[in-house]
Amino acid sequence: MADNNTSKTDSNQNAETINKEVNNTEEILYDGTTVKKPKRIFSKYFIWGLTGFLTVVACILFYFIINNTAKIAQLFDAFNKIMMPVYFALIIAYLLAPILNFIEKKILIPIARKMKIKETAKSHKVIRGISIFFTLVISIAFIFGLLFLMISQIVPSITNLLENYSLYVENFQQWVKNTLAKNPTLVNFIIEQTGNTSEQIDDYVAKDMWTNVTKILPFMDNEGNIDWTMMQEYIKTILGGVRKGFSVLWNSILGLMISVYLLAGKEKFAGRSKKLTYSIFKRHTANEIIKDVRYANKTFIGFFGGKVIDSIIIGALCFIGTTILRTPYAALVSLFVGITNIIPYFGPFIGAIPSALLIFLVDPMHPWNTIFFIIFILILQQIDGNVIGPKILGDSTGLEGFWVIFAITVFGGFFGIPGMIIGVPLFAIIYSGLKALAAKSLSKKKLSSVSEEYIDVDYIDTDGNVHVFDYEAIEQEKKNNRDSKEWFFIGIIKNISHKIKDSSTKKKQKNSGSDSKKKKK
Repeated sequence: MADNNTSKTDSNQNAETINKEVNNTEEILYDGTTVKKPKRIFSKYFIWGLTGFLTVVACILFYFIINNTAKIAQLFDAFNKIMMPVYFALIIAYLLAPILNFIEKKILIPIARKMKIKETAKSHKVIRGISIFFTLVISIAFIFGLLFLMISQIVPSITNLLENYSLYVENFQQWVKNTLAKNPTLVNFIIEQTGNTSEQIDDYVAKDMWTNVTKILPFMDNEGNIDWTMMQEYIKTILGGVRKGFSVLWNSILGLMISVYLLAGKEKFAGRSKKLTYSIFKRHTANEIIKDVRYANKTFIGFFGGKVIDSIIIGALCFIGTTILRTPYAALVSLFVGITNIIPYFGPFIGAIPSALLIFLVDPMHPWNTIFFIIFILILQQIDGNVIGPKILGDSTGLEGFWVIFAITVFGGFFGIPGMIIGVPLFAIIYSGLKALAAKSLSKKKLSSVSEEYIDVDYIDTDGNVHVFDYEAIEQEKKNNRDSKEWFFIGIIKNISHKIKDSSTKKKQKNSGSDSKKKKK
């Protein structure tokens, strides 16, 4: 019997150890099946030690970065200089991609289909090559056309403006004398501030020519002696500037060449980028990243492409209108108005105000030219804001007027004119991201993400029920309070009047009692 008991206990212990091993190596699922658990490779003590080691390494790296910021900045500068052609290529390819897509999808592919050319990989390469060729031809022709316009129209206008500047100042002074004849003190002050520019220019050219040469050439003194050491430094500075100019030109040429390859394989690059995104992030996160990048691309391309086309149209219309009005320096004014029109809201004012001052300075004795120009610009901007702009841009940013002005003000304050240009689409992307995060958080709380539904909200209780302001009840309560206050004050006045009457009757009774006593006596 004892042997049987010991054998039973041994078998029970073996069964328990086997069950423990099974529980350690197997996992029972909900459907009853068992799967093997992955074996733990590292113990918890090893993980703690590894965490401490990585923390120490991170602290050492942080200390190294803090004490070697200059060297790290130099490394980044060297890296950026090496990568500059690639940056140029990315920018050029990004700007030329919409033109390429239009030529390929709207022109060449329909022509190929009408000619019954089979859509093969070889035909696609040929169409892509022709599209890139025409894209580059159109872009280069546009740049050279703009340069030709500046050289043929703008440069003579600026030269004429500088040559006749003294005459314009004299005309302005004469206008001040005629307009402010009753206030000679103010006239003298304005004339002293403006000065006699023509005499200053004559003295500058005739008398101080050698002084001006010495200012331009600091290594030469007034007697013509040359400081060769300073001359060497001056030549180094000039050569450094020339080298930077050639470096920018060379980077632009390399960037243009690299952009051709980017445009030729833009679908493959996009596919590889998406593949890399899905390999790094989870599927839902990768979908959100690709969706956000697509929205950012649509916003930037829609805004900049539309703004460039809109500004070209406005510049052309301004040139036609100023030519008809015989406005002086029509080409210069139109170019300035067209360029500043890229900046939303403030751009028209930035372009119109200096142009109006220039027109006024040319002929201040006839201010109607300036008034007609201002009226024309106001009409042109109204047409742009209500007809041309909405047709071309549509709702490319999705921002309200307040947020557009906010973006221009903030980004313009930080980054100047470039910030005013890129601020609107960049803020539109930030605004869209914040809006998506708010909508996601509200959906978790089972609340609506429509802003209009929160206008009349008083509060939302713990059950998620929305309580709305009852304006009629509030007005009725105010009216009742007002009436109660009125009745309260009326009651006080009545009590005071009753007390006054009581006191007056008591006085009368006393007076009548005293009179009756006197009569009895």
